[in-house]
Amino acid sequence: MSKSLPSVSTPKLALTLPLSGKKIFYRPFVMKEKKAMLLAKESEEWDSILATLKDVVLACTDGEVDITKIPVTDVGYLFIQMRVQAIGPTLQFMTVCKNCKEEFQINYDIAGIKIQKDWNPEAMITNDVGIKFKAPTFDIMKFASGDKADPERFIASLIDQVFDANEVYESQSVEEYIEWLNTFDDNQMAIIKKKLEEIPTLEQDIDYKCPKCGHAHNIHLEGLSDFF
Repeated sequence: MSKSLPSVSTPKLALTLPLSGKKIFYRPFVMKEKKAMLLAKESEEWDSILATLKDVVLACTDGEVDITKIPVTDVGYLFIQMRVQAIGPTLQFMTVCKNCKEEFQINYDIAGIKIQKDWNPEAMITNDVGIKFKAPTFDIMKFASGDKADPERFIASLIDQVFDANEVYESQSVEEYIEWLNTFDDNQMAIIKKKLEEIPTLEQDIDYKCPKCGHAHNIHLEGLSDFF
Protein backbone atom coordinates (compact mmCIF):
# COMPACT_ATOMS: atom_id res chain seq x y z
CA MET A 1 0.00 0.00 0.00
CA SER A 2 1.37 3.42 -0.92
CA LYS A 3 1.89 6.03 1.73
CA SER A 4 -0.59 8.85 2.13
CA LEU A 5 0.55 12.07 0.54
CA PRO A 6 1.40 14.91 2.92
CA SER A 7 -1.36 17.39 3.68
CA VAL A 8 -0.96 20.93 2.35
CA SER A 9 -1.94 23.67 4.76
CA THR A 10 -3.67 26.92 3.80
CA PRO A 11 -3.37 30.18 5.74
CA LYS A 12 -6.03 31.28 8.23
CA LEU A 13 -6.83 34.96 7.79
CA ALA A 14 -8.79 37.31 10.03
CA LEU A 15 -11.52 39.53 8.60
CA THR A 16 -14.11 41.89 10.04
CA LEU A 17 -17.32 41.84 8.00
CA PRO A 18 -18.24 45.44 7.13
CA LEU A 19 -21.97 45.53 7.96
CA SER A 20 -22.41 43.04 10.79
CA GLY A 21 -19.04 43.93 12.33
CA LYS A 22 -18.48 40.23 12.99
CA LYS A 23 -14.84 39.13 13.14
CA ILE A 24 -14.21 35.80 11.45
CA PHE A 25 -11.32 33.62 10.31
CA TYR A 26 -11.23 32.17 6.82
CA ARG A 27 -8.94 30.45 4.35
CA PRO A 28 -8.74 30.97 0.58
CA PHE A 29 -10.78 28.47 -1.41
CA VAL A 30 -8.88 25.57 -2.99
CA MET A 31 -8.99 24.01 -6.45
CA LYS A 32 -11.93 21.65 -5.86
CA GLU A 33 -13.98 24.55 -4.50
CA LYS A 34 -13.00 26.77 -7.42
CA LYS A 35 -14.16 24.04 -9.84
CA ALA A 36 -17.47 23.69 -8.00
CA MET A 37 -18.11 27.43 -8.23
CA LEU A 38 -17.23 27.53 -11.92
CA LEU A 39 -19.67 24.71 -12.63
CA ALA A 40 -22.39 26.48 -10.63
CA LYS A 41 -21.76 29.73 -12.52
CA GLU A 42 -21.91 27.94 -15.88
CA SER A 43 -25.27 26.46 -14.93
CA GLU A 44 -26.68 30.02 -14.68
CA GLU A 45 -29.04 28.73 -11.98
CA TRP A 46 -29.02 31.19 -9.09
CA ASP A 47 -30.20 28.58 -6.59
CA SER A 48 -27.29 26.33 -7.59
CA ILE A 49 -24.84 29.23 -7.27
CA LEU A 50 -26.10 30.09 -3.78
CA ALA A 51 -26.04 26.46 -2.63
CA THR A 52 -22.45 26.06 -3.88
CA LEU A 53 -21.36 29.36 -2.36
CA LYS A 54 -22.91 28.35 0.96
CA ASP A 55 -20.97 25.06 0.97
CA VAL A 56 -17.70 26.77 0.02
CA VAL A 57 -18.00 29.52 2.64
CA LEU A 58 -18.89 26.98 5.36
CA ALA A 59 -15.83 24.92 4.42
CA CYS A 60 -13.52 27.95 4.28
CA THR A 61 -14.66 29.25 7.67
CA ASP A 62 -14.73 25.90 9.52
CA GLY A 63 -18.52 26.03 9.61
CA GLU A 64 -18.56 29.46 11.25
CA VAL A 65 -20.32 31.46 8.53
CA ASP A 66 -23.71 30.52 7.06
CA ILE A 67 -24.33 32.91 4.15
CA THR A 68 -28.10 32.77 4.69
CA LYS A 69 -27.72 34.32 8.14
CA ILE A 70 -25.47 37.34 7.46
CA PRO A 71 -26.09 40.41 5.24
CA VAL A 72 -25.75 39.81 1.51
CA THR A 73 -23.15 42.58 1.32
CA ASP A 74 -21.03 40.81 3.94
CA VAL A 75 -21.26 37.59 1.91
CA GLY A 76 -20.04 39.37 -1.20
CA TYR A 77 -17.22 41.09 0.65
CA LEU A 78 -16.07 37.79 2.17
CA PHE A 79 -16.25 36.03 -1.21
CA ILE A 80 -14.12 38.72 -2.82
CA GLN A 81 -11.48 38.49 -0.07
CA MET A 82 -11.41 34.69 -0.46
CA ARG A 83 -11.10 35.06 -4.21
CA VAL A 84 -8.30 37.65 -4.01
CA GLN A 85 -6.30 35.45 -1.63
CA ALA A 86 -6.83 32.31 -3.74
CA ILE A 87 -6.50 33.59 -7.30
CA GLY A 88 -5.58 37.27 -7.21
CA PRO A 89 -7.47 40.56 -7.59
CA THR A 90 -7.85 40.59 -11.38
CA LEU A 91 -11.13 39.56 -12.99
CA GLN A 92 -11.64 39.29 -16.73
CA PHE A 93 -14.67 39.38 -19.00
CA MET A 94 -15.44 39.96 -22.67
CA THR A 95 -17.41 42.96 -23.88
CA VAL A 96 -18.38 44.59 -27.18
CA CYS A 97 -17.66 48.21 -28.07
CA LYS A 98 -20.87 50.20 -28.47
CA ASN A 99 -19.24 52.28 -31.19
CA CYS A 100 -17.33 49.93 -33.51
CA LYS A 101 -18.79 46.58 -32.30
CA GLU A 102 -15.31 45.18 -31.68
CA GLU A 103 -15.21 42.40 -29.05
CA PHE A 104 -12.38 42.66 -26.53
CA GLN A 105 -11.36 41.61 -23.03
CA ILE A 106 -11.50 43.81 -19.94
CA ASN A 107 -9.28 43.20 -16.94
CA TYR A 108 -10.19 44.92 -13.70
CA ASP A 109 -9.01 44.91 -10.12
CA ILE A 110 -11.62 43.92 -7.54
CA ALA A 111 -9.31 44.98 -4.71
CA GLY A 112 -10.75 48.46 -5.21
CA ILE A 113 -14.28 47.40 -4.28
CA LYS A 114 -16.13 50.03 -2.26
CA ILE A 115 -18.65 49.54 0.52
CA GLN A 116 -20.35 52.47 2.21
CA LYS A 117 -20.05 51.54 5.88
CA ASP A 118 -21.61 54.54 7.65
CA TRP A 119 -25.22 53.66 6.85
CA ASN A 120 -27.73 54.92 9.39
CA PRO A 121 -30.35 52.14 9.68
CA GLU A 122 -32.96 54.34 11.39
CA ALA A 123 -35.76 56.25 9.67
CA MET A 124 -38.29 58.52 11.35
CA ILE A 125 -41.75 57.82 9.95
CA THR A 126 -43.40 60.57 12.01
CA ASN A 127 -42.01 63.06 14.49
CA ASP A 128 -42.37 60.44 17.23
CA VAL A 129 -42.22 57.01 15.55
CA GLY A 130 -39.17 55.49 13.90
CA ILE A 131 -37.99 52.20 12.42
CA LYS A 132 -34.57 50.59 12.70
CA PHE A 133 -33.84 48.37 9.70
CA LYS A 134 -31.38 45.55 9.18
CA ALA A 135 -29.42 44.73 6.03
CA PRO A 136 -31.02 41.92 3.98
CA THR A 137 -29.81 38.32 4.05
CA PHE A 138 -30.38 35.84 1.22
CA ASP A 139 -33.32 34.43 3.19
CA ILE A 140 -34.93 37.88 2.96
CA MET A 141 -33.77 38.77 -0.56
CA LYS A 142 -35.91 35.97 -2.03
CA PHE A 143 -38.93 38.22 -1.38
CA ALA A 144 -37.42 41.12 -3.36
CA SER A 145 -37.89 39.66 -6.85
CA GLY A 146 -38.54 36.50 -8.83
CA ASP A 147 -41.15 33.82 -8.24
CA LYS A 148 -41.36 34.52 -4.52
CA ALA A 149 -41.52 38.31 -4.84
CA ASP A 150 -43.56 39.86 -2.02
CA PRO A 151 -42.71 43.56 -1.51
CA GLU A 152 -44.68 43.86 1.73
CA ARG A 153 -43.01 40.80 3.25
CA PHE A 154 -39.60 41.99 2.02
CA ILE A 155 -39.93 45.34 3.81
CA ALA A 156 -41.47 43.81 6.94
CA SER A 157 -38.65 41.24 7.15
CA LEU A 158 -36.10 44.06 7.20
CA ILE A 159 -37.60 45.71 10.29
CA ASP A 160 -35.30 45.16 13.25
CA GLN A 161 -37.27 47.23 15.73
CA VAL A 162 -39.81 50.03 15.99
CA PHE A 163 -39.45 52.80 18.53
CA ASP A 164 -41.15 55.93 19.81
CA ALA A 165 -40.33 58.45 22.51
CA ASN A 166 -41.23 56.01 25.29
CA GLU A 167 -40.58 52.45 24.14
CA VAL A 168 -38.80 50.07 21.79
CA TYR A 169 -40.87 47.37 20.07
CA GLU A 170 -38.90 44.38 18.77
CA SER A 171 -40.89 41.19 19.38
CA GLN A 172 -43.45 41.54 16.61
CA SER A 173 -43.84 38.92 13.88
CA VAL A 174 -43.43 39.64 10.18
CA GLU A 175 -47.20 39.33 9.79
CA GLU A 176 -47.74 41.98 12.47
CA TYR A 177 -45.28 44.30 10.74
CA ILE A 178 -47.09 43.76 7.42
CA GLU A 179 -50.43 44.68 9.00
CA TRP A 180 -48.81 47.76 10.58
CA LEU A 181 -47.23 48.87 7.27
CA ASN A 182 -50.66 48.73 5.63
CA THR A 183 -51.68 51.71 7.79
CA PHE A 184 -48.97 53.93 6.24
CA ASP A 185 -49.66 56.65 3.67
CA ASP A 186 -47.67 57.21 0.47
CA ASN A 187 -45.30 59.73 2.03
CA GLN A 188 -44.43 57.38 4.89
CA MET A 189 -43.78 54.50 2.48
CA ALA A 190 -41.57 56.82 0.42
CA ILE A 191 -39.44 57.43 3.53
CA ILE A 192 -38.99 53.67 3.92
CA LYS A 193 -38.15 53.17 0.23
CA LYS A 194 -35.50 55.89 0.36
CA LYS A 195 -33.93 54.37 3.48
CA LEU A 196 -33.79 50.89 1.93
CA GLU A 197 -32.11 52.32 -1.19
CA GLU A 198 -29.30 53.51 1.11
CA ILE A 199 -28.43 50.00 2.34
CA PRO A 200 -24.74 49.47 1.45
CA THR A 201 -23.93 47.15 -1.44
CA LEU A 202 -20.79 46.05 -3.25
CA GLU A 203 -20.09 48.65 -5.93
CA GLN A 204 -17.39 49.40 -8.45
CA ASP A 205 -17.19 51.63 -11.54
CA ILE A 206 -14.96 50.53 -14.41
CA ASP A 207 -13.81 53.07 -17.00
CA TYR A 208 -12.15 51.73 -20.14
CA LYS A 209 -11.54 52.49 -23.81
CA CYS A 210 -12.00 50.30 -26.86
CA PRO A 211 -8.52 49.24 -28.05
CA LYS A 212 -9.64 49.55 -31.68
CA CYS A 213 -11.49 52.90 -31.89
CA GLY A 214 -10.75 54.48 -28.50
CA HIS A 215 -14.41 54.94 -27.58
CA ALA A 216 -14.82 55.53 -23.81
CA HIS A 217 -17.07 53.19 -21.82
CA ASN A 218 -18.23 52.84 -18.23
CA ILE A 219 -19.65 49.82 -16.42
CA HIS A 220 -21.22 50.02 -12.98
CA LEU A 221 -21.04 46.74 -11.06
CA GLU A 222 -23.29 46.29 -8.03
CA GLY A 223 -24.23 43.32 -5.90
CA LEU A 224 -22.78 39.84 -5.49
CA SER A 225 -24.01 38.53 -8.87
CA ASP A 226 -21.88 41.09 -10.74
CA PHE A 227 -18.72 39.94 -8.97
CA PHE A 228 -19.27 36.17 -8.87
